[in-house]
Amino acid sequence: QTSTTLMFYKSGTFRYEDVLWPEAASDETKKRTAFAGTAISIV
Repeated sequence: QTSTTLMFYKSGTFRYEDVLWPEAASDETKKRTAFAGTAISIV
């Protein structure tokens, strides 16, 4: 059995151009509202 370390963020501000978006997030509006109501901001 192997163990994998996973890094994740609970909060922060990210440039939306640097996020690896799924194809379903096809426009800027969806990308900018993806984290609405969370401690993560997209700028």
